[in-house]
Amino acid sequence: MSSSLAMALRHLRSAKGLTQEQAAEAIRVSASLIAAFETDRRIPLPDTAQRLDQLFGSGNLVATMAAEARRGAAPEWFRPFGDYEREAVALRTFEPLYVPGLLQTEAYARAVLAGGLLDAEQAEARLAIRLDRQATILDGPRPPLATFVVDEAALLRGDPEIMREQVAHLIELSHRPRVFLHLVPFSAGVYVGQSGAFALVTLEDGADVAFMEDQLTGRLIPEPEPLAILVRAWDGVRSVALPRDLTRAALSKMVDRHDP
Repeated sequence: MSSSLAMALRHLRSAKGLTQEQAAEAIRVSASLIAAFETDRRIPLPDTAQRLDQLFGSGNLVATMAAEARRGAAPEWFRPFGDYEREAVALRTFEPLYVPGLLQTEAYARAVLAGGLLDAEQAEARLAIRLDRQATILDGPRPPLATFVVDEAALLRGDPEIMREQVAHLIELSHRPRVFLHLVPFSAGVYVGQSGAFALVTLEDGADVAFMEDQLTGRLIPEPEPLAILVRAWDGVRSVALPRDLTRAALSKMVDRHDP
């Protein structure tokens, strides 16, 4: 983790004349968490970093440094794709089993990461990276044109309350002008995308790069031949997905089913 971030946090707190306990109370976290930030054991999540900036009057300094630190803490195999993702003018993502990372609520992301092979500290670090990706890609000043195709099965597994919040979040995101969300219903039957998730990134110069991830690692696919295969696979999954308005209607029904 970034020692420069830890040093900056210690300096900013000291300049304000605050103890760790006072800083923790001011932003509604534990003193042990402030200590972890200042000793390189944790990186603030985006919302926590913003509250620290507000407390210290440091503009966006903590938020920016924390985002950089999280990028450095990302798995080595993910970093090249993360660089492409931040430069993308268009994103196309297909997920048959999970809600795509860029669309996940914090609660859903936490549940997914906690259910895998990561320990608690690793899961928290990955969560911070995922939330930062969302803030950078979808909430940035120039978001890419982002199209997501998600299998209906991905929305039917999980804690009912978490999933109700998650589906409601998808509906909210689907109203953004540069986010296109399409659901593959069970009625689509067997289709090409069931062999696995993938993402396609289009850069400013028109070049495409693909990314695939499995239990062990992830890999970029820039080579023309396998890239062309994935583009055809995208056309296949997109052809069986519902249009944007029908997707939103289907999601609304899911939320209604979970309402108390």
